[in-house]
Amino acid sequence: MGMDEIDAIRLATLNSSNYFNLKNLGALAIGRDANITIVDNLKDFNVETVIFKGKIVVSSGKILAKFKKRKISEKWTHTV
Repeated sequence: MGMDEIDAIRLATLNSSNYFNLKNLGALAIGRDANITIVDNLKDFNVETVIFKGKIVVSSGKILAKFKKRKISEKWTHTV
């Protein structure tokens, strides 16, 4: 039941970047920024590795990088 896994990924990546006219995001291609999330499988979808701005920031499910804390506006904390 539900949406095909590949269609869901496409909607969250390529289709979203196209909708918002973010031409450098959404797909692995020449000229696009390659922030990549690698998962164990399409059913469980556990994050194994994340490459962000060319650096591995998650490996074997463990966060390797330090991130700056950012204050999130209240209007964004109750959205989907």
